[in-house]
Amino acid sequence: MIVLLIFWACIFSSSKQYEQQCENHAQCESGHSCFNNRCRLLDCVSSLDCQLKEFCSSEFQCISGCNQDSDCLSGERCLQEECVQYECRTSELDCLIGERCIEQECVEVEPSPCDPCTYADWEQGLGGGRECVIVSYDRTIPCDWRSDYGCPDTMSCYPADGIGLVDEGVCIYSYAFFRCDIDTDCPRGFSCAQDIYANDSEIHVCWGDCNVYISQGWLE
Repeated sequence: MIVLLIFWACIFSSSKQYEQQCENHAQCESGHSCFNNRCRLLDCVSSLDCQLKEFCSSEFQCISGCNQDSDCLSGERCLQEECVQYECRTSELDCLIGERCIEQECVEVEPSPCDPCTYADWEQGLGGGRECVIVSYDRTIPCDWRSDYGCPDTMSCYPADGIGLVDEGVCIYSYAFFRCDIDTDCPRGFSCAQDIYANDSEIHVCWGDCNVYISQGWLE
């Protein structure tokens, strides 16, 4: 009989403690917090108190899911309170040629980092943080630079004198490279070439072997 009384006393005490009324956390005993004007036993103070793939909710309860990347396993990130495998860590490690790793996702760069340039592009200039750069040329193929006619599809025609005072044209490989400051500004397969004109112009571009990338079908 005495044991039974002690049992019910414990249950009553625990229930009373759980149902204790409050207006703020300070009115609750240690390890408890005030929710809906009742003192409740805390499950956690932060997500560090919870298991992996769980996080500490606003009611200090460990619930399944995540609130930030550190709540997930290695190689996973938190997306909409759910742990998912991330696609990439860096562009060079995990993405395809011409893609950049942005917020742990491989994103295709548009326009292509090997977008060809015509002589009109040189004359008018390019926007969007790009710079026309001549990579190589072939003087054996005659072409008309005014109409950009006579060169293979992957090349464009450029005045033989470089300024347009002659009729002769030269077929060139010329690409609209993206400008950059450091290598991580560039997509996979490209690195930031510093001061490409070697004249202190501070024009740096994401340089890559476009001829190879296009011939192999990695880029258009």
